[in-house]
Amino acid sequence: MELINYDNFYKLKLADFVSNKEDIQEIDDWEFMNAIWYGESIGFTEWLQLKEGPKEKSISIDLNNLADSSIDKIFSTLKLNLTKGMNKENILAQFGEPKNIESFVEDRITFEYIIGFNEKYYLSLTISDDDGLTYVVLMNHKETIQNTEENASI
Repeated sequence: MELINYDNFYKLKLADFVSNKEDIQEIDDWEFMNAIWYGESIGFTEWLQLKEGPKEKSISIDLNNLADSSIDKIFSTLKLNLTKGMNKENILAQFGEPKNIESFVEDRITFEYIIGFNEKYYLSLTISDDDGLTYVVLMNHKETIQNTEENASI
């Protein structure tokens, strides 16, 4: 699976994918995945870039808070073959066994993957018992990728 390349990934802006641009909020000094980020958000959909250091980006997508057309456009641009509501069997069939499985809340699980060939990405997929795939995180943060590979629990 080859995804969007790092240079193009880094250039993506949330405003290019949503019609409700007035809802976008700027965020700064945001702590996430052991780093400090800045960027833009609509609710729990966050498009972040490292505050200092290399050109690394994190895109978090709350699938219950965006229009289906926005979700489809985002997934198409990222070259991720995902759809809102996918069940865990569909995800396992497509991506295989995850590097790690987290369960912070009783009714949902999060699968963590390292994907991509030439350029690796961390991919986190949260699947609700009732609604299927509801939340996606894709990032090229090298520290997160390395930690996920080193601490794989599967």
